[in-house]
Amino acid sequence: MTSPFTCPNAKTYTEDNIQDIYCDHNQLAKALVLKGPGVSSLCSVYFSGGRNLALKQKAVLTPDSTNADNTVDGNWWNCEHLQTSITKDTPFIEISFHKTVSISRFRLHNRVYGEDVKSSGVVIDAFDEQSTRLLHYTNESTMQLEFNLNIEKLNRVSKVKITNPNTKSSSFSDFVDNICEIQIFGDCIDGSWGLDCENKCDKKCGNVCHKETGKC
Repeated sequence: MTSPFTCPNAKTYTEDNIQDIYCDHNQLAKALVLKGPGVSSLCSVYFSGGRNLALKQKAVLTPDSTNADNTVDGNWWNCEHLQTSITKDTPFIEISFHKTVSISRFRLHNRVYGEDVKSSGVVIDAFDEQSTRLLHYTNESTMQLEFNLNIEKLNRVSKVKITNPNTKSSSFSDFVDNICEIQIFGDCIDGSWGLDCENKCDKKCGNVCHKETGKC
């Protein structure tokens, strides 16, 4: 059994009969234990690792593509093939966020070919607004149907680039042909809130507010 951990730097927001508690960590958890006199009055408990920030954001497949947005459309069970030309250049998918965000988890869905998933590895890079690289991750193993990566939380991420570590053109083709959906989980950075994190917290909140409602 793994050691229990508490909720560091907890931020609590209460509205009517709803209480949101944000914990500043990205540890993996298998169980949630709630203690206290209020537990007997609880109706529902939701445990979330963040929302999919890549959904409906701008996606570009280089060298060229007409349907890269399919990788962030929220549909990983009925995929369309990405349309691109395979050249000597390494193809990559770049996702740009509407506003800078905080991220802590990636999930890549591959296309199914019967029992065979051909995509061979992945490289993930994350950048801030000044194009400074915040993350460089490489996995050269054959990708499974679903690939998950948990990372230490990154703040002020502006864009993410995903490609294949293999330099053979056939691997390029497999990568483009197999990638189906890209999900990037996290939330707005402190000081912002809203669906696209486009709103700023009220000054009276002290630069920290509810990520969905904007309330202090």
